[in-house]
Amino acid sequence: REYYKRAMNGEVYISKAIYSEPDEKMVNAIAAPIYGDYKRIVGMVAGICDTRSYNNLIDMSFGGKENDSNGYVLNSDGEVIMSGENALGDYVPMGDLFFSSDILAGVEESVRNAVKDNFAKVGGSGIVKSVCKGEKYVAYYSGMSGFDDLHYLLIFKENVVAAEQNHYAMINILMYAFFVLILIIVITAYIVIVRVSFRRLTKANEEVSRIAYTDSITGYGTWDKFVLDAKSLLSHEYRRYALVSFDIDKFKAINDMYGHDEGN
Repeated sequence: REYYKRAMNGEVYISKAIYSEPDEKMVNAIAAPIYGDYKRIVGMVAGICDTRSYNNLIDMSFGGKENDSNGYVLNSDGEVIMSGENALGDYVPMGDLFFSSDILAGVEESVRNAVKDNFAKVGGSGIVKSVCKGEKYVAYYSGMSGFDDLHYLLIFKENVVAAEQNHYAMINILMYAFFVLILIIVITAYIVIVRVSFRRLTKANEEVSRIAYTDSITGYGTWDKFVLDAKSLLSHEYRRYALVSFDIDKFKAINDMYGHDEGN
């Protein structure tokens, strides 16, 4: 059997869907080599898996809608190994070979040859646009990491993807608008905080200046304020000033008799 030959040649092999008479269902045969000393193949392990167990994993329908897209796993010969349950129709792909399916019938021969060449390459990938049964389709395929012989294929209707793109574009626009709104709110809040802080700082500075330079009894400048004003005035050499100083004789007696509060 093919899976036995491939596994004994050192390949991890997954067969296309085959009918299992004992189980009366479609299965995939999976085989892998067993290595002994010096990396010598001494045997193989094989098993079968119900093809339906992969349906949900491979199903790639958009928004849960039927007949809009489907996923496939194919070998390098273009044979369908597994398929999602959300089938697009028997013509996608038609039969066992993707290369001879209706989805590739509407493209140029050079495109089909390029697809075959990419499937022959490890990790080969590409995108094909086609018209099938009056519907526009897009097929994306890519090699599966870890399995040199397998490729993943996603086929979807072009209008479905366009609708999804518009949906995500709208989401992106809303997210961008939300981000801009948040940015405006943050900037506005920052400006308000800065202005409030500046006003508070200005008010605090004015209060400190008032306490430091205003006499609480007379309401005029303190000695420190006089010193600052005098220095500023005397810096102009071309001006002349006079200083008048007066005192009340024996004022100490009033303070001693009535206290400093009354004296003030």
